[in-house]
Amino acid sequence: MDNNEAYILEFKQYRDHIEKIWDDLKNSKPKSSFDNLEWCTDDGRFHCFNAMKYSLEQAVKIMRPKIKKGTEECFGNFDHVGKSFVRHRCGTSEDGPCCGWWFGDDEYGFHAIPVWMFTSDDDYDSIEEALGKENK
Repeated sequence: MDNNEAYILEFKQYRDHIEKIWDDLKNSKPKSSFDNLEWCTDDGRFHCFNAMKYSLEQAVKIMRPKIKKGTEECFGNFDHVGKSFVRHRCGTSEDGPCCGWWFGDDEYGFHAIPVWMFTSDDDYDSIEEALGKENK
């Protein structure tokens, strides 16, 4: 097994772990005030929807006009979707101290909000693949 195959296997195992935690949180938590938000980072462009408020189908319907469009300040298509988390916190970003919604793959217990994450990162499922999985 070469390094690339090992990375792919590790990433798949990590995604399986995130999926289980994500599903448990989605089904057990009260609704949050978080609705949806877009981030442009060094790692790419992300748009997240609260999975406790929106089904994947509803989020895709809202995102359809944006799926193939980039923006001037941050290019990329929203043609892949995954499960991730946001949480409200104060901290220091690359821009300095700030409070607000922070995006990431880490689950922080009661503070984590499960989200549908739209991205251009092809490590995640295409929208059609994700819809197929959700409808099974």
